[in-house]
Amino acid sequence: MLARTPRTRPHLSFAVVPILLLALVGVPLGFTTQAAAAPPNAATASSGPAGYSAFAWGYNSNGQLGDANGGIDDSVPVAVVAGSSPGAWLTLAAGGDTTCGVGTNNQAYCWGDNGQGQLGNGTKGTSDDSVPGPVLGGPSGWHDVGLGWDFGCGLGSDRRAYCWGSNGYGQLGNGTQGLTDDSLPVQVLGGANVEGLWDSLNVDYGTVCGIRTGAAFCWGANFAGQLGNGTKTDDSVPVTVLPGASGPLTWRAVDPGSSHTCGIAVDGRGYCWGDNSNGQLGNGTNRTSDDSLPVPIASGPAGWNTISAGEYYSCGVGSDDTVYCWGANDYGELGNGTINESDVPVPV
Repeated sequence: MLARTPRTRPHLSFAVVPILLLALVGVPLGFTTQAAAAPPNAATASSGPAGYSAFAWGYNSNGQLGDANGGIDDSVPVAVVAGSSPGAWLTLAAGGDTTCGVGTNNQAYCWGDNGQGQLGNGTKGTSDDSVPGPVLGGPSGWHDVGLGWDFGCGLGSDRRAYCWGSNGYGQLGNGTQGLTDDSLPVQVLGGANVEGLWDSLNVDYGTVCGIRTGAAFCWGANFAGQLGNGTKTDDSVPVTVLPGASGPLTWRAVDPGSSHTCGIAVDGRGYCWGDNSNGQLGNGTNRTSDDSLPVPIASGPAGWNTISAGEYYSCGVGSDDTVYCWGANDYGELGNGTINESDVPVPV
């Protein structure tokens, strides 16, 4: 997403955050994570003999570019140094002022801000790191990692979910909340973890969502109903996304944004829930019509290939291979040549 000054919203506090632009192939199928929405730092990966070399540029307040020069911004791509990693990457993700990735040795590494223990190395506070360091504890290997605001989550090679860092909303998913941050990965408990196996995991601001055998679960921040369980109460363990009046019970994908969530049913239809202050649910209403249960996206294509929930707006690729966006448009983020928000999908 493009950098912009976020709107003022209750319970939200944003700063400049990195995003990653990945040019990766061969990422393990069925395991996905999404970086937190927002901002002016970018990274990409180029093909190497085994895995991919990583590059980053932009804001570097806490060393999140990974070039061993924390505090020095860069307007051109700089190489992410190896640090203790193998120096070749399978996946990368970013959130807040922190970056993480999975190396070709299937181990997870993080660098940048560590104020809440989001590097996952057993320390927190003043121990930022401008080079990749290992995420300690957790599974013996990792499929993928993702970052929200001051916390991280990932899918282990055992297909169990683990989270670490800030836990103010219960986003670590281990049944605790508040002053219980954890600087090492803790296993997500309850909900889908009865049998322990997850098919996908996505992370954003303070919410995590995942799918297991077609059922969608979310946990963490829920001040706008973004967990999709009919309440606006935060939850520290996974709760089932309920079908609503016309929503599905079986999901193909689910993706949280800063205060709303969107998903795709197995039949390809799209749904969103949570904050709708700018029409980001795409159901033809806005402002005062938040919804804590999935509501169908009102128009657009007959089906969806992908949908991503961002910060007060959403975008997706339809089954017609056209890109659509809806919601806030103060800075032209809908890509339709206007700065007028839309409460239904409009083609880019």
